[in-house]
Amino acid sequence: MATITPQTVTRAGTTETMQPATASDTITPATPATRYRVTTTGTATTITFVAVQPCSQGLTHNVTWGPLTGTATNETLVPPQCIDPATGNATVQHSATTGVTVGAVILG
Repeated sequence: MATITPQTVTRAGTTETMQPATASDTITPATPATRYRVTTTGTATTITFVAVQPCSQGLTHNVTWGPLTGTATNETLVPPQCIDPATGNATVQHSATTGVTVGAVILG
């Protein structure tokens, strides 16, 4: 498990740092304004944000994104129900990691 520390966007500009994906990564800290970016280089991968907060019916629902295929960069916001209120962290899982890099930015 790797830690992904979101970068903060500044007016001067931010060069996002990407890192290799692992099977399970932790975004720390995460907010509903955290943008998660995934770049693939031909390997199809499905992204799963692990839910920690229940819905109004008392159930937790993971959020699945993908499969992401081809050579592309995709991005989404971290789902609020996947952010642990005690730690502020979010866990994201990748079905494949070869040729997959990830990064996070906090939008302000």
